[in-house]
Order: sequence, then C-alpha cells, then structure tokens
Amino acid sequence: MTDRLRLPLLLAAGLVVCGSGGALAQGAPAGVQPTQLGEFKDWNAYAAPVKGGKVCYALATPEKGRRRSANPPAGAYFFISNRPQDGVVNEVSVMPGFALKPESQVELGVDDAKFTLFVRGDGAFMSSNEEQQALVNAMREGRKDMTVKAVPARGRPSTQSYSLSGVSAALDKINAECRPTAKAR
Repeated sequence: MTDRLRLPLLLAAGLVVCGSGGALAQGAPAGVQPTQLGEFKDWNAYAAPVKGGKVCYALATPEKGRRRSANPPAGAYFFISNRPQDGVVNEVSVMPGFALKPESQVELGVDDAKFTLFVRGDGAFMSSNEEQQALVNAMREGRKDMTVKAVPARGRPSTQSYSLSGVSAALDKINAECRPTAKAR
C-alpha cells in the first residue's frame, strides 16, 4: 500500500459507509482499519467491518503528471463501494480534495459517455442506481482515462484524470467480497 493511501483509509471507510444519504448510518468499530483486498494496477480494493456487516470499496487517486491534474490535491479520491447489509452495490462517489461549490454539479467523462453527479458536502454522488450502473459499465469498457470536472467553492473549475487501468479487477474483488443481500436499497 502506498503512503498516499494510508491516511485516507479510515476517512474512505467513513465516506462509503455514509453513502449518498449523507448521514453516517453505521460506524466502523473504534480502532478498526480497513483491510486491503488487493492492488489492481491503478486501483485498490478494501474491506472494513461496520455495525451490522461490512463495507467494501475500490479506490483510485487522480493521476499525476498530466496537464489536467498535474498536481492533484491531497485527499482527492474516486470510490466505488458495496454495503451488502444495505443492498448497496457499486455506489459511486467522488472527493476531489477541495470544498465544492454548493448546488454545483460534477461532470464525469468516460470515452464518449458523460455523467453528472450532485454535490453534497465535500463529495459528489450519483442520483440513481441506473446511472451508477451505466457509469460502472462505461468504466469497465473504457479505453481512455476518466475525467472529473468539478467547481470549487472558491476558484476556477478543476479537471482531474483517473486511470481506468485495473478498475475491472478491483470491482470484481469487492463484488466477490461484499455480495449484496436480498435487502433492497
């Protein structure tokens, strides 16, 4: 595990446990850190126990050295999470690493497909399961990097680039580790 990923792991577990509902419904037991399930090129997979079950997530950071995200901010992550006890599969969320402009939208691009996320706090989420599944499918089939365009609370719009290399293997791992239950979301 890289040093860049060590510090945000507990934060990441908290974010994916929150989900797009915004309120922390179930917390990780005190002192419990996520377990890395594997590194898959530019993506990592993790699992963490939470009250009533566990949460699994695939995580990537913006790429460095490209014009669009030459210096990605600390704390910038893209998550795809599963909470089987809640019937949640492949829930998408983005933390761009800066405060987002309230009531703005975050735009994602994978090849020719475009997606919109709504802003809530310092993250962005998709509004429907169907949109999430379409994005995950596009990511699995993507030939180019994924772009994330966000509007900071202050300053000019920002574009980050995320590699899709390894995303399918990371998703396969979290889907195997955290299979959804029959309980609907």
